[in-house]
Amino acid sequence: MRSFSPEVNFVIELNRKGGLGYYNDLCFNIFVKKDDDSPVLVAGGGSVDWSSKLLGNAKEKSISSGFGPEFVQKILS
Repeated sequence: MRSFSPEVNFVIELNRKGGLGYYNDLCFNIFVKKDDDSPVLVAGGGSVDWSSKLLGNAKEKSISSGFGPEFVQKILS
């Protein structure tokens, strides 16, 4: 993956605190760097159990995420 996107950093945090109690297993955030190199959170998501509860099927898995393109355009302008 690094050779395909050398400018992208992938970080795994096994001791995360964000999203606990909301996301089950997988949790991710996407940051972009502004011109001054400060990171800005632009998207996030993770695994949720809504569909398995709704369908009554524990095997049902889903991942939910959100991204605000207008927000990204505003902060990077």
